[in-house]
Amino acid sequence: MSNGAVTVDPSGETPSAASPAEAEARQPQVGVTIARNSFWLLLDSVVGFASAFYCSIAVARGLGPDRMGDYNYIMWFANVLRLVTELAIPATLRKFAAELMGQGDYGKLKTLVSRVLRLQVGLGTLGVGVGLGLVFLFSGRGRWLFACVAVMSVLPALIRSIPAGAIQATENLRPNVVSSLAAIVVNVVGITLSIILHWGLLGVIISFLACRTVECVLSLIFFRLMYARLPGKVSAEPIDPELRRRVIRFARNQAVLIVSQIVLWDRMEVFFIKLFSVSREISFFSLGITLTQYTLMLPAVMAGSAGATIMVQQGRAPAEVAKLAGTAVWFTMLVAAPCLFGMAAVSGPLVKIMYGSKYVAAIPALSALSIFALSQALQYPIGPFLLAKEEQGFIIKWSTVMMAVDFALCLLLIPRHGALGAACAKGAAHLVGVTGFLVFMQRRLQVPVPVWRMVKMLIICSVMALSVYSVQRVLPPLGALLAGIPLGVAVFAFLTRWSGCLDEADRDRLNRVDRLLPARVRPPFRALVQFLVPAA
Repeated sequence: MSNGAVTVDPSGETPSAASPAEAEARQPQVGVTIARNSFWLLLDSVVGFASAFYCSIAVARGLGPDRMGDYNYIMWFANVLRLVTELAIPATLRKFAAELMGQGDYGKLKTLVSRVLRLQVGLGTLGVGVGLGLVFLFSGRGRWLFACVAVMSVLPALIRSIPAGAIQATENLRPNVVSSLAAIVVNVVGITLSIILHWGLLGVIISFLACRTVECVLSLIFFRLMYARLPGKVSAEPIDPELRRRVIRFARNQAVLIVSQIVLWDRMEVFFIKLFSVSREISFFSLGITLTQYTLMLPAVMAGSAGATIMVQQGRAPAEVAKLAGTAVWFTMLVAAPCLFGMAAVSGPLVKIMYGSKYVAAIPALSALSIFALSQALQYPIGPFLLAKEEQGFIIKWSTVMMAVDFALCLLLIPRHGALGAACAKGAAHLVGVTGFLVFMQRRLQVPVPVWRMVKMLIICSVMALSVYSVQRVLPPLGALLAGIPLGVAVFAFLTRWSGCLDEADRDRLNRVDRLLPARVRPPFRALVQFLVPAA
């Protein structure tokens, strides 16, 4: 591959496990790969953030809380349909495609991807048909058209997940990002036309279908071009029995995890709000989820890049995976905690400026979701690591505990507190979840989790958030943002240096990011790193 991350043994044999010396020599290359992929994912996230920021404000202001509640509920149904129809196939492909790529077994890799793609197309067509039937049976006549379009958007998303997963196995995420950027442009144009031409909710959902279709087509093209350069051919012979057994076992366990994903990650609380509250509370809860997801983009970028490398390293150098996972967890904490606590501190003026007085009731839910979302962020690198280690059994058991907590608190809190109750239920479930996962990783899998430094980071971010919140209480919304954000950055930087929360290894990793930044940004970035972690 052009990125240098994939090499082929001239003998054609599967590479053996790396020796300690070879593993040590590969560490700089692993860091460069993660940094390069982080750049592409960051570009995708920044553009996606800007477009989603524009689209969410325009749509929310144009539709109002009640109509937005209907929109969020229909889109939640379409997303659940997608997850159920997938049958865990994309996650299974990502795991074993990365492993085979790391081992250099390209013939098996191409055979696996080809067969999985055909299976996913068939399942996607079946799932969309079932979804359309459910819409006609249970949806009101006034919602049929835009509900059907939302369900149809599931098919290109399902098909696209296979080539995107195959591309991820190459550790070159640029093609996936290019496809995503093209889809973002289509969506922004579609939303803009819907607003100008007054197409309403139907125009918004048609735009969503169009952007997913474009992304699917481009992903298929890039996948075929990249895999055509790899040696080996698709085989007509049955897949190796041992690999087939592992794939089926992994997919079966992963299918069980779909239930927990629907409940814990895909706004299952919307269903309870629909039962026990009013549509506008769905809007308030979904607004908080949306803004929190924007805030999680940067940590998700870092964790996603690290996760792709963790999967491949499990096949290439298994002994190094635990250390890499511990580093990924810490860096996710370092990036996510100040962003999320800062979002909680400025949630009031931010909602008032962006969405107007109609959405003021969403502020408490946004604050709660922002603080609790740190538990979600830390699970981003944990998930790929546990899947690479094939520890699905523990994931299933602990996710069951998380679901029980979520269900119980939804029943207890939503009838009285609406969106805020849903936010607290979701957050508490993830807090329980990440605690169990970290303890398991540290004790069972010997992952070096820097617990004490993570505690110090929590204290630093709490003080920062309180400082910003005290400012926004006495200033108008715009002034609170203009004064609060610089104050938060200053407090965070000072306390981080004073506490010695970062070490020399952190400084080295941060300095690697320097080469990915624009030339004008590098000097202030280096100065900030030097301030946070002074050279000995």
